[in-house]
Amino acid sequence: MKKKKTNILSLMILFLLIFVSWSYAVEKKKYPPYPNVWGYEFPTDGKSPSFDVAKMEDGDYMIAYTKKREGKEKYKIAWVLFFDGKNEDFKAGEYDKFLHKIVKEKREIKLPPVTNVTFSDGSILEVNSMGGSRCADPFDMFLRKKNKDGKAISEKMLLYLFNKPVKKEINRMCERNWQYKGKYYSEKVENMWVKFVSLEDDTFLMLISSPKSVVIIRFDKDFNTKFDLMNRKIFLIDRRAFVEIRNKLTEKNDQTVNDALSNYLTSLTKKEVEK
Repeated sequence: MKKKKTNILSLMILFLLIFVSWSYAVEKKKYPPYPNVWGYEFPTDGKSPSFDVAKMEDGDYMIAYTKKREGKEKYKIAWVLFFDGKNEDFKAGEYDKFLHKIVKEKREIKLPPVTNVTFSDGSILEVNSMGGSRCADPFDMFLRKKNKDGKAISEKMLLYLFNKPVKKEINRMCERNWQYKGKYYSEKVENMWVKFVSLEDDTFLMLISSPKSVVIIRFDKDFNTKFDLMNRKIFLIDRRAFVEIRNKLTEKNDQTVNDALSNYLTSLTKKEVEK
């Protein structure tokens, strides 16, 4: 009888431990649901920072990025917890220790940003580029959304409107620029290359290296976001709109195309202000 009571007591303790462990895990898991957070912009030294992403134990995402290059092999790394909002610089050596800790504990929380996202309905968003040659179009990168059957249903271009134009050397080897007078042109708009991080609610993070900043934006699968820089500094336009703008130009060199796009985006910002 005593042995039976001991077994029952052991089972009760076991169930209690399981319940406590489960309760602790539930309590520790904070996200999703995700709060109403849609993006950030942080300044950098403008040298195309790289990204590392870690999924934390509470379901938040830490994005680490190169804030400043301080030498040939030396970098200042900063980080932000996307949903928590906390952001700081790693102190010297801290970042390497952080990555080592993840590997040592075999926690599969370090995520490489990718160039495609698959949603729950089977649709896919991917980054496309027609480039590769020395004379690639500066506006050849676009986002293509495909349905579950692989049919393209939308194509978008991500554009960044500079506060101040950037002096850029023109490629005179390209046919489109043969008639251009001058060595430089004034770049006002840039077609941005992006990477993605999938979230658990059919939204995703878009990581953007802009000329002078890092931008992180959360979108849903239909390209909706509440980030306040959209249609003010950052734009997602239909690729067809870009083709129409370029086709209307008599000369299609890098300067005329850039000017036309700048005028178009500026008109969109005015409409946004008037709302």
